[in-house]
Amino acid sequence: MDCLFCRIVGSELPSNKYYEDGNLLAIENINPEAPFHALIMPKKHLELPKIEKEDLKILGELLSIAPIIAEKENLTGGYRLIINIGEDSNRDFDHLHIHLVGGKNLGAILPDSPK
Repeated sequence: MDCLFCRIVGSELPSNKYYEDGNLLAIENINPEAPFHALIMPKKHLELPKIEKEDLKILGELLSIAPIIAEKENLTGGYRLIINIGEDSNRDFDHLHIHLVGGKNLGAILPDSPK
């Protein structure tokens, strides 16, 4: 499998890191959609909705590191966490990752929804 995120995790490709531990990596998105846009991913290649019971702990870890990064990056006005699943979500990569975006008023969640 040729997975871009697995190659970043394996240090085959460079990235600007916001956070790293034994299970997780958070990097700068090279195509940001907000003043701050990080990608938080497990180091292990996981795909939603295909996930094994033994990997459920990693989902909690992904969510728990987001507020730590947000505080470190001074996202005091709030932030958004996004997980894209499936073709209709405009997902680019199968490797599970959470977009952490903030640094401005992000407006409505969906383009045509009221705030």
